[in-house]
Amino acid sequence: MIVSHSLRVIFISNPKTGSKSIDAALAQFQDEPSLSDFSSTGFYTKGHMPAYALRDILGRSVWDSYFKFSFVRNPWDWFVSQHFYNLQKHGILHHINEPLSLKDIWRTYHFLRRYRGAEWVTSACQHAFLCDEEGQVLVDFLGRFERLAADFSAVQSIIGTQTELQHVNPSVHHDYREYYADETRDLVHALYGRDIDIFSYDF
Repeated sequence: MIVSHSLRVIFISNPKTGSKSIDAALAQFQDEPSLSDFSSTGFYTKGHMPAYALRDILGRSVWDSYFKFSFVRNPWDWFVSQHFYNLQKHGILHHINEPLSLKDIWRTYHFLRRYRGAEWVTSACQHAFLCDEEGQVLVDFLGRFERLAADFSAVQSIIGTQTELQHVNPSVHHDYREYYADETRDLVHALYGRDIDIFSYDF
């Protein structure tokens, strides 16, 4: 998460969408480092404050007058990244060549409940970090992880910076499509349908 008063820019760090890479690229412009230390048990971890919560802290005059941006990711790909990242983080083995089972999906979904982002959702999802309760996107520019370099370059053209984007904090896995069968693909669709609809993704 970046709040730069010098650039009049706010970056909302949506988890597992290249956010740590962007944080690192713009770290020199961070004017509110203490905000990155905020966390909320059951909602978000350090550096990942949702847009609605940060808006309340900064106030509407700052929020409305600054350029705000974030990134989203295909929910099926996002889920695979969350699954392998959190397994690795907690020392749980899932071989990267093995597909996801229904049990795997439910386990990760319930694990992510502790990072749900907002009161109105039951488990972590992207729209809880970027939207209000009605599903209205709260940022001015919504880039896509699938074109991270190009969209971040577009952001830099808007905000007047020229920094290098490096891959930070990756999870290790194959192309997300390799992990799904019809029933597991459909379960992720059922669990993350609002992300799929709001951000216009398909498998």
